[in-house]
Amino acid sequence: QFIAESGGPFIDQVYVLQSYAEGWKEGTWEEKVDERPCIDQLLYSQDKHEYYRDGLVSPKCRLPLKALTLPGLLWKSCQLTASMCPVPGQLALKHGRGWFWGYEETRGLNVSCLSVQGSASIVAPLLLRNTSARSVMLDRAENLLHDHYGGKEYWDTRRSMVFARHLREVGDEFRSRHLNSTDDTDRIPFQEDWTKMKVKLGSALGGPYLGVHLRRKDFIWGHREDVPSLEGAVRKIRSLMKTHRLDKVFVATDAVRKEYEEL
Repeated sequence: QFIAESGGPFIDQVYVLQSYAEGWKEGTWEEKVDERPCIDQLLYSQDKHEYYRDGLVSPKCRLPLKALTLPGLLWKSCQLTASMCPVPGQLALKHGRGWFWGYEETRGLNVSCLSVQGSASIVAPLLLRNTSARSVMLDRAENLLHDHYGGKEYWDTRRSMVFARHLREVGDEFRSRHLNSTDDTDRIPFQEDWTKMKVKLGSALGGPYLGVHLRRKDFIWGHREDVPSLEGAVRKIRSLMKTHRLDKVFVATDAVRKEYEEL
């Protein structure tokens, strides 16, 4: 849709959002946004045509391991010079490579870093008045706060989001076959119209298995100090299985193959 509406695969401006290097200390909270040098090494680099695309880097531009664990990112060797490597402290880059969710033809024309502190609306003036770009991508937008977090519209929107029917059917078949679990036996009634679902808190029974969401990859990037080791995760899973007298566990994870096998 973007390519059709913009007339091509080019993104005029990519803003990588980050915190302020000096952080926020006690005192009056101030919402602000400024173009600043990049704090971390960027996941963008230039190709021979000087476009940001693909997320491919040469060995000379190899990023730290923590940057290589972003979901879906494929790293290969390519012919780049060391001068093309994006480095911390760089203010802006023109024409190169980045990860655009697998759309290999997509290219960014300019990349720069914005330090942000506050709600999402603080970037509106910049996008409306301070840039001539016709198309803008905000990378690492999780650095912004939700303007109306916890409000009625926020929760209504979140509650209305459900998986498509064909995906639910795949999940239901898997649960029934491998986990001895169905909506009826687990006491989790479902209706297509979410506004008609009136379920009493605590009425669900749940299936005869432990469900674990083991977050890795991009979660490690943003929560480096809070993510347990695989050994620690295994100990916790075993402890919960013992507590609830369960002999089956379903683990949903985006762990890399090596971690998956170790787990």
